[in-house]
Amino acid sequence: MANENTVVQEVPNWTGTLLANGEFLNYTKAIVGALNGLDHTKVPVGEPLAELDATNQRLTDFINESRQYASTSEIARQDARRDAYFKAMWRALEQLEELGEDVPAGASAHLVLSKIGTYKGAYAHSIVKETEELHGLAFDLQKNPEAVEAITKLGMLPWLNGMCAANDEVERLYSSRTEERSEREASKGGDSTASLRKTAAGLVSTIIRRVNVTCEINPSEDATSAANSLIGIIKQYKLVASAHKTTKKDDPEPNAAQG
Repeated sequence: MANENTVVQEVPNWTGTLLANGEFLNYTKAIVGALNGLDHTKVPVGEPLAELDATNQRLTDFINESRQYASTSEIARQDARRDAYFKAMWRALEQLEELGEDVPAGASAHLVLSKIGTYKGAYAHSIVKETEELHGLAFDLQKNPEAVEAITKLGMLPWLNGMCAANDEVERLYSSRTEERSEREASKGGDSTASLRKTAAGLVSTIIRRVNVTCEINPSEDATSAANSLIGIIKQYKLVASAHKTTKKDDPEPNAAQG
C-alpha cells in the first residue's frame, strides 16, 4: 500500500499532439508496455489497455503499409527538387536585384520579383498548399510576357521549367497515392491511419484519467507506479514532439489528425 501522505503528481492528459504517426505508435506502445504488468484490480485500466494494444497492432499494419508506397519516396524526391529550383531562382533574383535597376540584370530581376513577390516562402508550406502556389506562380508569369522574357535573359528559364515539371509530378503522384489509400481503406472496413490514431488517442486519455482517479481515491504502489511511468513517458515524447520543425510538413505521408 502506498503511503497515504505521499503526494502523487497528476498525469497530464496528453494524447500525442504533434507526434508523427510512427512516433505516436511508439508512444502508445510504451504506455501498454509500462502498464501491462500492473495489478489491474488495483489500477482499473485492463480493458482500455487491451483495446489500446489491439488498436496498436492494427495501426502498425497501416503505418507499415503506408511506408511501402513506392510513390512516397518519389514524392519526397520531387518535392525536394521543386524546392531547390524555387530557392535557387528566388535567391538569385534577390541578389541580382541589389545591382539596381540601372543595370540590365538588376532591372530584369526587379521586374520578375514584382510579379511573383506574393509567393515568397512557398517552399515552406505544406505539400498540397505549395503545389497550388507554384501553379499560381507559373500562371502569373505566363500572363506577363515581359517577366518571362526577363527570366529568359537571366538564364533562369530552365530553372523555372524544372520547378514546374517537378511540381506537376508531385501533384500526379500525390493524387495517385490518395486514390490508392482510399481503395486500401475501403478494403479494410473503413479503418484508416487517422481513424485508428483517433481511437488510440481516446483510449490513452481514458487510461490517464483512470490512473489519476485511482491515485486520488484508492492509492496503492501500483497506482503510484502507473502514474510515474506515464509521466515519464509523456515527458519523453513531448520532447520528441517539440523537436519537430513547424515551418513545413516534410513527411510526404501526411500526419493523421492529432489527438
